[in-house]
Amino acid sequence: MPTTPDPFDEFLRQLAPLMQSRKFPSLKKSPPLYESLELACVAARHGDEWILVSGKAVLKPVPCAPDPQLQKVAALQEIIALEGCLPASEFNDLVANLRHSWVLKQENVRLTAERARGYSWMAPAVIKSPAPKRCLRMGVIELSKDPDALLLSDADMVWDRPFALCGNGPNPLSLLSDRTLQNIDSQLRSSTPAFNGFDGLCAYLALPIRQRNLTSSFQVLAQLPAAFHLVGFEKHALEIYIECLGAPDLMVEWLPAHKLQRVPPDWISKPPSKHPTPTHYVSIAVPHYYAQAAKLILFFGELQAHAGTVALPIFGVHPKDGDPLLDLEEEPTVPDFATRELRNQEHPKLTYRSEIKRAILVLLTQNPRATDLEICRGLDADGVVELPDGWKKNREDRLFKEAYMDSKLRHKIEIQISKVRAEMRKLGIL
Repeated sequence: MPTTPDPFDEFLRQLAPLMQSRKFPSLKKSPPLYESLELACVAARHGDEWILVSGKAVLKPVPCAPDPQLQKVAALQEIIALEGCLPASEFNDLVANLRHSWVLKQENVRLTAERARGYSWMAPAVIKSPAPKRCLRMGVIELSKDPDALLLSDADMVWDRPFALCGNGPNPLSLLSDRTLQNIDSQLRSSTPAFNGFDGLCAYLALPIRQRNLTSSFQVLAQLPAAFHLVGFEKHALEIYIECLGAPDLMVEWLPAHKLQRVPPDWISKPPSKHPTPTHYVSIAVPHYYAQAAKLILFFGELQAHAGTVALPIFGVHPKDGDPLLDLEEEPTVPDFATRELRNQEHPKLTYRSEIKRAILVLLTQNPRATDLEICRGLDADGVVELPDGWKKNREDRLFKEAYMDSKLRHKIEIQISKVRAEMRKLGIL
């Protein structure tokens, strides 16, 4: 019977390629990808030691301040709160401490009291943080004469899909009773610096715990510094701008054929000077075989940092300015590379000789919930496909919408659209 991998071992195994990589692969003297370890925690008194209530540690690709250290944000009789930035080299010591039910030995902060029930650690996974979702939109890509115009600094960048190892411990209610929390609230509001009670302190430290959900937890997070910034379409090619550090893999899955293309790693260019977070430009030709959409994926090893699907403007159907072009995934997943098909394997797909059916197929791919009337409006807006003679009441008729509104012609149009819908459902693409 297979054994469950140790969560810490699995976390370190999947993180190893990032820990060993350089921030800028093209520079021999580039620093390592991760340069700092931000830590924050709140602990409650238990005799002569402190027991963790909530905490997190975040590996980041930005350097620490000149004098990295932890500092006490609050130090009361019942609780202590610490935050600070340490060199990333301290990460292995932190993991060793967590394995043995410690958080910070130098401050006598433990995960649980001695001889108490231990922590429960979940399997590591890429998660979605509360950071705002990126929404890329179709439009004209205007490049400034300044080559650094599209770059963001590390301070401005939010990498909102970290690789996480999360643990939960005993309920801290035995350490923080209602009366104790009332005293803590009062003292924090009058302390220096002042906080709006226990909840305000935890919000300041960006910890998830609040009085209404008092549960012990600790998160170990590693930022995955790669994200799609802008996507355009020009001359049968996708023009992609990517903000990243390190050397993520870029892959494209062409739909509905589900053919996976790995982009050669030379798309990662030398970083511009004075900008720690470069924006890279990639142009990928749309394949000759039938493709309606492209799923763009950025990986670090086995870890998916960012992904989204682009509806390709084919058969004359183009997204309008301001419409979302890249539909980003809400919850990225960790792929199973033992079973993932990386070969260009043929999959069932729809190919029509009829221009009408091809245009209907594209419209349904872009909006699977489109009504028959909306499809007719889309055909009119595109203007590439002409109204068939059999759908005309008068010889000069040109509009699909007008034909659909005619009760004598509507059934013919409904039959054609229904056939495309049925074939798409049969192949599982609708």
